[in-house]
Amino acid sequence: MFWNFFLKKRLLTIFFCIHGPLLGYGVMDQGFSEFLESFVEKASQKEKQMNQASWILETTGSSDAASLAGSLRGEYLQLYSDKDTYQKL
Repeated sequence: MFWNFFLKKRLLTIFFCIHGPLLGYGVMDQGFSEFLESFVEKASQKEKQMNQASWILETTGSSDAASLAGSLRGEYLQLYSDKDTYQKL
């Protein structure tokens, strides 16, 4: 729950830095709202998976968990560095 709020806040900050002067502050268009809901859902699911894999790694030391945690972290970071995602903004 906290992470969803944090992700929304981070994306809103990015959006208003880019589009705020054009839209007028405090106004959010429908397209961005839909994008935000979709992105936060994907990011929060991936973050939960990543945290669970990290917990398993830390509590068991399993090499499989290390591999999974690393892969999930890469996928999570890719969400934030995907050029196509930011083109939608």
